[in-house]
Amino acid sequence: MRASLEGLRYEAMEAALASGDVNPVHARALFSAVQRKLIREDLPHAEGMLPPVQRWLGTEDAPKLCRC
Repeated sequence: MRASLEGLRYEAMEAALASGDVNPVHARALFSAVQRKLIREDLPHAEGMLPPVQRWLGTEDAPKLCRC
């Protein structure tokens, strides 16, 4: 089961990006979007997501946003 982006600490988000071969420097935009609830239904195309993060979020292995 994939982890959820919701509730991840910043360091954990950096680690998740790094494990997906995405530069962890992109964690700031992703973390900010998740924390401020700027996420649309199509997470890879949320405001501020750069192409490397968009590609990673579109993969099956990337964590998803759990709206539980």
